[in-house]
Amino acid sequence: MAETEKESPPVPPGDKGSAEVEKSREKPQRSWKRVSCYWILALVVGVIAVFCYEFVHQYLERLAEANAMLMRDVGEEGAALFNAYDRNGDGYLSLAEFEPLIDRLVSSENSTHKYSEEIDPAGEIVFMEAFFQPLRPETMTIEIDRWSYSQPTSTVSGLRDWQTLNTDIETFGVSQFSAFLPDVGAPVGQPYTLIASNLNIFTTTLSSNRYFPPRASGKEIIIHKLLHMFHPRPFVHSRFAPQGSSAVIRAENEHYVSIVFRIHAEFQLNQPPLHPFWFTPGQFTGELVIKRDASHIKSFHLFVPTNKTLNVDMEWLNGPLEAENMEVDIGFLPQMEIKSTSPSIPVTMTTESGDTVNILESDEPIDLPPVPMDTTPIKWNSEISFQEASDSLEKYMYPFKKVPYLSYLEACKVAEVEKKLVHLILLWGVLDDQSC
Repeated sequence: MAETEKESPPVPPGDKGSAEVEKSREKPQRSWKRVSCYWILALVVGVIAVFCYEFVHQYLERLAEANAMLMRDVGEEGAALFNAYDRNGDGYLSLAEFEPLIDRLVSSENSTHKYSEEIDPAGEIVFMEAFFQPLRPETMTIEIDRWSYSQPTSTVSGLRDWQTLNTDIETFGVSQFSAFLPDVGAPVGQPYTLIASNLNIFTTTLSSNRYFPPRASGKEIIIHKLLHMFHPRPFVHSRFAPQGSSAVIRAENEHYVSIVFRIHAEFQLNQPPLHPFWFTPGQFTGELVIKRDASHIKSFHLFVPTNKTLNVDMEWLNGPLEAENMEVDIGFLPQMEIKSTSPSIPVTMTTESGDTVNILESDEPIDLPPVPMDTTPIKWNSEISFQEASDSLEKYMYPFKKVPYLSYLEACKVAEVEKKLVHLILLWGVLDDQSC
C-alpha cells in the first residue's frame, strides 16, 4: 500500500516565527510599490516643473517684447507712465488701473500745478508757519506687521514716509484771504458757505481710485495753498459728504471781522504704481481776524482738533478693485496746524536810509525799521464765543446735530430731571467729523 502524505500540523495562533515569515515575504512587494510611487511622483513633479519653467519663460519673453514695443512706440516717458499705472505688472491696464490714469489725463491740471499769485506792491503780505507731528501708528487697530510697514513698496509707505512738512514757511498776499469773507453781508453767528459741495443725489461719493487732485479755482485756491504746506497732494473736496468748507463771523466792528471756519479736505499719500492711500483728518478749523476790505490781517490760525482720542480716518486699497480691496482704520494725529507769524506787513517799505524797496523782489538783506506791533485788544461791537461759532458750523454741516447729543453722564442727569429714558449710542469714532 502506498504511503499517504501526512498533512502538516496547523500553525498555532500564537506562533510568532510563522508570522515573521509571512511579513518577510510581503516586504519586497511593499518596497517595490513604494519606490514605484516615488518615481511616479518625481516624474509628475518634473513634468510640472518643466511646464512652469516654460510658461514663466514664455511669459517673461512676451513681457520683454511688450516693453520693447512700448518703448519703441511711445518712448521712454510714455513707457514710464504706462508702467506706473500697470500696478500688477502684467503688461495690460485693467479698467481699475485705467481709471486714475484717465482722471489725470482729462483733468486740465493736477496737483503739480503751481498756484502763483501776483501780489499787489501797494498791498500787504503775511507769513504763515506750519507745524506737523506725524500720526502715531500705535493708535491704529491694525497691527504693524500686517502693514508690511518696512516694505518699500507697501501701500502704507506713503504714511510711513510722511514725517515732515512739505513747506514750513510760506508767504501769502493778504488780498487772497478775502475768500473767507461772505459774498453778501452775514450777521454774527450765521454760517455761510466758502466752498460748496460738488456731490448730488446722483453722485453721493467720489472715486477712491485717484492720485492727483483736480485744479483748484476761485476760493479753492487759498485753501489748496494752505493745505499744500502739509503735503503736496491735498484734495479740497473730500470724497464723502459733508464736502466743502463753511465759515461764520464770530465777532465784528467797524473795521475788523473775526471769522471761524471749518474745512473738510483730505490728502492722497501715494503715487503710482502703489495703490491709493487716503488720509482724512476729522476737520480743519481755525480763526481769521481780518479787515473788512481784506487789506490787513491781524492773525490767522488753522488746525486739526486734538481734543478727541481719534481724529484721522485712513482708507487704502490693497488691490485694484475699490469695493473688494479697501481697508479702513482710524488713528490719532498729535499736531497739524498753521499760524501767522505776525500781523501782515506792507510789500513796499522804506528802509532806515530812506530808500523804498519791495521786500519780495530784493535778494539782499534789507535794513528795515522795526514794524510797530499793535497789541491793543480789538473792541468788538458784537461777538459770540469760539465754541458757539464752532457749534453753529457743526450744525450747518451736520443737520442731525440740531438734536442735542449728550455724553453718557450728562444724559443721565438730564433724564433724571426730565424723567425720561436714555438712548445710548456707542460708536468707534464720532459722527460729527470725517474721522469716522
